Amino acid sequence: MRKFSSIFILMILPCLVWGNTSLNAPPKQVRSFSPGTKGTVLIFVSSLCPCTDAHRIMVENLMTRMPASGFKFYAVFSNKGETTELIEYFYRTIGWQMPYILDSSGTLQKKYKATHTPQAFVISPQNKVLYRGPIDDSNLNQGRVDNPYLKNALEDLLAGRAVKASEVAGTGCWIVRSISSKELK
Repeated sequence: MRKFSSIFILMILPCLVWGNTSLNAPPKQVRSFSPGTKGTVLIFVSSLCPCTDAHRIMVENLMTRMPASGFKFYAVFSNKGETTELIEYFYRTIGWQMPYILDSSGTLQKKYKATHTPQAFVISPQNKVLYRGPIDDSNLNQGRVDNPYLKNALEDLLAGRAVKASEVAGTGCWIVRSISSKELK
């Protein structure tokens, strides 16, 4: 009996630590995004940014509500040094179920002028930026959300209205593309 319980614990321990691996497996990596019928939501994130993790629930709620409305969500990892291994660990921890783009060259970061993580961009099917800014203002309010910017932008678009706050200053962790001795001086 003692041997059976030890084996059982060894078998179940990884599931308790990492959760159900079939549910927490990272979605597949894609090279580029394809627009939804209403648009695309690009969320620039970092596997090492605590601000990204702080927005986990808000993003998860939006992802479950909005895709049926025609928006496709993608996480974009643009920081220098991001690896598939770090991203997979990030996904196991955060539990998001959206495809991701490893933007090693910084192409998307430069194109959309992303500066922080997390930073969201809502892009029309015609590739026009309709919203640029943070997910919400919780970084400024010690976790309390007074302005759910991304949610409001998506709701405006679904109602056929122009986005009220189409550009909001970013907060969070800076996107780091390179570090040279010249930049440190």
